[in-house]
Amino acid sequence: MDALALLEQIEDIINSANRSFAGSTIKINSLEMQGLVEDLRQTLIEEVRQARKIVQDKDNILSEAQQEASSIMEEVEENISTLIDENKIVEEAKKEAERVLAEAGERADKISSGAKDYADGVLANLQGHLKQTLETVERGRNQLQDRTEYDE
Repeated sequence: MDALALLEQIEDIINSANRSFAGSTIKINSLEMQGLVEDLRQTLIEEVRQARKIVQDKDNILSEAQQEASSIMEEVEENISTLIDENKIVEEAKKEAERVLAEAGERADKISSGAKDYADGVLANLQGHLKQTLETVERGRNQLQDRTEYDE
């Protein structure tokens, strides 16, 4: 039985007890009252024990929740730190890639310019040889023409 029900029974016994002429004294069955008081004591002891257990369980649950929250926060902070570090690495890699591409572009321009200069030099040299060859061919033809006119 719970404590409130036992208190109601005690109250009922007191209210239904025979009163004296003055009204402040009552007659009750002391064995019955002692039994109810003992039941009340045992009930209160059990309820206090249960309440303490509930408080202890609550404290344990809160402690575990706080530990888990701290652990989660540490993990989140580590993940954020890792992401920040990875982001820095990515940014540095992008900058390095841009630098390498710019350098490669400059080298390609220099190589292209050098190749054009080389090709122009080769063509100029070839033109010089062809010019000499053409002059030789013209002289040869002129000589042939001069002989042909001389023979006639």
